[in-house]
Amino acid sequence: MLAPGFLIACSTKQQFKGWEIEASGQPFNPQVATFLDFRTPQKNGTHFFYVLPFSEQWALVESVLCTTTPVHWKLCEQALQFYLKNILGIKVFNILRKEQGINPLTDWRFPRRLGKHIMAIGNHGGMVKPSTGYAFLRIQEDSSAIINSLLEVGHPFRIPAGPRRYRYFDAVMLEIMTHHAERIEPILTSLFKRNPVDRIFRFLDEVSSPGENLLMMPSLPPQLLSQAFLQLDALRRV
Repeated sequence: MLAPGFLIACSTKQQFKGWEIEASGQPFNPQVATFLDFRTPQKNGTHFFYVLPFSEQWALVESVLCTTTPVHWKLCEQALQFYLKNILGIKVFNILRKEQGINPLTDWRFPRRLGKHIMAIGNHGGMVKPSTGYAFLRIQEDSSAIINSLLEVGHPFRIPAGPRRYRYFDAVMLEIMTHHAERIEPILTSLFKRNPVDRIFRFLDEVSSPGENLLMMPSLPPQLLSQAFLQLDALRRV
């Protein structure tokens, strides 16, 4: 038995590898970014690509794999090669820069205060959103809250807690990604088809209202959602 109040964290890993490329011809539209492209096998976990064009020839193309067991980096390179040549139709390109890394995706509650005058920030402070890996905006908002705390009370530790419901939403998504990776694509497709984009981004930024959250529920598969809720409930009562 675990101690009362102890929560078992749901977790997986986000393995990413990106190439900044210069391609022949004009394959990119600098006014259009590709957010989630699932035209790739899902056998190793939830796998998608995104494309951020800077010009008609220049773009960052990123492979993102959410998995409990990271794969060899050569497989990520092979996936990028296949995506560029067979999905985007880009046969000739030069790689200008490369990036790669692995982010923890977990709903574990990271301690912020590590000592009398020491505060964890960024990744170590739990600023990576558990279900997406996004951190930039969260870190900016956290930095503003730290500054306000310093100005108002003389220390950085008075940080407002976010809405508790989002931690549970993240945990449910992590549960589905871990055990039902093949269902992520249809879930996200349904969400984007049935909801305005601004509502989805407010949800991802954790600023949407409970009413907006309820409006998104019919977009999700009820049986899978119930199964994930029950599994989480069981884990937290071990």
